[in-house]
Order: sequence, then structure tokens, then C-alpha cells
Amino acid sequence: MRSALVTLLFLVPVMANAQTAAREFTVDLRPFSATLSLAWRAAPATYLGIGLGGGIDEFDRTLSPDPESRDFTTLEQLLHVNAFVRQKPSAKLDLDLGARAGIGGVRRCYVSDCWPGLYFGICASAMWGGRHFKLGPRLFWVRVREIDGGNTDGVLHLEILTGRWSVGW
Repeated sequence: MRSALVTLLFLVPVMANAQTAAREFTVDLRPFSATLSLAWRAAPATYLGIGLGGGIDEFDRTLSPDPESRDFTTLEQLLHVNAFVRQKPSAKLDLDLGARAGIGGVRRCYVSDCWPGLYFGICASAMWGGRHFKLGPRLFWVRVREIDGGNTDGVLHLEILTGRWSVGW
């Protein structure tokens, strides 16, 4: 009984640290892209954060507009910044809701002088797993405005599987 009590006394601070870290650094990884984020605790299970990312979306899926059509491709996110609110109902679950702005495109380019456009929108994700590593999808809706063509397109995009490594302190 005494050894169980001593073990419990050592485990309580470790278990509490998973939910009470004042800051959290995360790396969200997908094939050929990554996002680095820093979040600060705003309430016991709520964090506010910012992030910076980039890469190409090789294995993700643009749901709308149809990337198989003559005019559109899957969304390309070359560089982005985001701000988010993260709920942590438990050490094994992260729920994010945020805004994202970046440089990218969704229209097919048929000439050599095409430039990516700017986009802005909202995103939501659910990540589950262990204390330091989680997996989950991210869904976002953005408006992409071409710089050279003037077209503006609404895009619904799904990042199918994102891995998240996080550490709090």
C-alpha cells in the first residue's frame, strides 16, 4: 500500500503537467509539408496559438472545386500563417479551430508566367493519440484570389492525415 501511495505521488505531477503546461510547441507533419506552431495557455484546457507552414499537398484532397475538372487542380499551399484556438479535453485529444492565410493556387496554369495567389479562410482539426504524438485530419475552407488573373475561388480542402508532435513546458 505504501509503495502504491509513493508511486501515485510521483505520477500526479507528471499527469497534471500534460494539461497545465503554460506553453506548447507543435510540429504538424504531412508528406512534403510541415507547420510549426507555438501556443500559450489561456484557460485550463484552452490554448491560443500562431503557426507558420509550407510545402505541397501531394496526398491531400480538394473537395471543391473539382480538381479533376479542366480549370482546377488540387489546392497548392506554398506558404501559410495561422492563428488558432486549441481545446484539450484530455492529454490524448486536441481540437483546433483557426484562421489561415497564405500563398497558393487552385486554378490550372496554361502559360509559363502564372503566379500563385493569396488565400484566407478558416480551418478545423481533430488530433488524437498519445501525449506527444497525435494523428488526425484537418478540414479548411479558403478563398483563393489569383494575383495575375483576378479570379476568386472558394475552396474546401481536406488534409487527410496529419501527424502532430508536441511538447509543453
